[in-house]
Amino acid sequence: MKPKTELRRSRLPNKNLQLRLTGLFVGMSAVGLATQHCLSMLALRSAVRSVPNVPEEFVTSLTSSLAGYAALTALVLFPLTIAVGVFATFRIAGPVYRIEQHLLSLSRGEDPGTCRVREGDEFQNVVDALNAAMEKLDVGESAATLSPDDRETADVS
Repeated sequence: MKPKTELRRSRLPNKNLQLRLTGLFVGMSAVGLATQHCLSMLALRSAVRSVPNVPEEFVTSLTSSLAGYAALTALVLFPLTIAVGVFATFRIAGPVYRIEQHLLSLSRGEDPGTCRVREGDEFQNVVDALNAAMEKLDVGESAATLSPDDRETADVS
């Protein structure tokens, strides 16, 4: 039987991290779009120079059309990049948030139990290591609270 998963209380579990990563994705998309536009304009100018008697109005019209297409591409690309960026960061930001909350509970002296993240999330190995360390500490604390006579008979490694 699968354990019951908790519903997320916050739409963005680690808002700062997710927005920074998404901003990075948008920035890279902007650089790619600007580079592509500049290369298209260079190719256009090179092609126009190789053809004799091209009217200046044609070149101006074509240049403004390419700029319009670049703007239209940006209007489609940037919101899509933001949506995909936020969605993709859930698998990273969620576990980071969960681990942070688990450690904060420990620092307050609470027993948060086993740290769990969703299947498919990143940092499964970090959560496993955290749980193993907590288990080791629990065993160590249990051994430390035993009387000397009980320690000899306890099976604590």
